[in-house]
Amino acid sequence: MRLAAVAAVLAVAAVLVGLAFAGSPAELPTGARIAGVDVGGLDEHDAVAKLEREYATVAARPVRFTAAGRTFSYSASQLGVEPDWRAAVGTAADAGSGVGPIRGLRRLFARVVGVDVVPDSTSSSSAVDYAVATVAADVDRAPRSAALVRHGLRGVASIALRRPASSCERSDRSSERTRGRSFP
Repeated sequence: MRLAAVAAVLAVAAVLVGLAFAGSPAELPTGARIAGVDVGGLDEHDAVAKLEREYATVAARPVRFTAAGRTFSYSASQLGVEPDWRAAVGTAADAGSGVGPIRGLRRLFARVVGVDVVPDSTSSSSAVDYAVATVAADVDRAPRSAALVRHGLRGVASIALRRPASSCERSDRSSERTRGRSFP
């Protein structure tokens, strides 16, 4: 009997806490962030508008990529990156949805733990292909095959500095210039 009374009190407390934090179903839960932007307390339309404004300020800002000691800069707008803000806002809204006390408990959880949503994005495949081709043209180089050369009891790990011979070609390995490191 005593256990039933404690369980009933806890259930009533959970319902009251849930109702206290239920808030409006039209607003995103406090603690909701999308792509690092706080959208808690906004309705879905205002959240999408805020995210689009924030994105417009950074879309033209170039991001630096470094490959083989060379730096390349591309902006999200150059690569045709388009985040799906509506879907991301819908995901954030789902984190604080539900009926009455259930919504309140989910929103309390979102307030305490936070809801971080990363939006799905699309990009222009031709723009990305062009950027990758540009980088590749500047940093790609012909492959060099590693070799193990024995000199008596000592071995030298080396890298051949000319194109490796194919199975149909004969190669005079003693004439290849190599550089390497000795090991016992």
